[in-house]
Amino acid sequence: MKKSILALGILITGLAAWIYLSPRLAAKHLQDAARTGDVATLNELVDFPLVREQLKADLKSGLLESSAKRDSANPFATALTAGLGGLMVDGLVDRFVSPSGIAALVRYGSTDSTHRPQEPQLVTRMRYRDASTFAVTVRNADRPARDTVTLVFRRSGLSWRVVRLEIARIK
Repeated sequence: MKKSILALGILITGLAAWIYLSPRLAAKHLQDAARTGDVATLNELVDFPLVREQLKADLKSGLLESSAKRDSANPFATALTAGLGGLMVDGLVDRFVSPSGIAALVRYGSTDSTHRPQEPQLVTRMRYRDASTFAVTVRNADRPARDTVTLVFRRSGLSWRVVRLEIARIK
């Protein structure tokens, strides 16, 4: 009886540790893959088609909202902005949401890695949103606090994958 209670206690403790650590380990694997340029691991950890579609929708929505506020008296301008802006968003997101784009984002807190002699100091915050969703917010310490990106991980069986990028400026 005491052995079964002890075994149950160990099992529950192990499960709680796994629940706490598993998304953090996935975030660490993503960071390591970004640093080494391991495209296979990045493809394993990021659902690129889903991230692209959701980011396109977020950017287009933000573009429409800002256009509607700016050009509220001219619906033609709003429609033109939506059409042309949507085409530009599609191309930019397709280029940005790639293994190299995600690697730059994770390593530098930005997609611009061209002028970086060394990796910057990143401010990172990790938290659960619910039982199956975990968010990692990344910001370059040298940039304004509003300039953040959140990588949203979702549980997929026993592993975690990035399923969404949230950019604070478009909210």
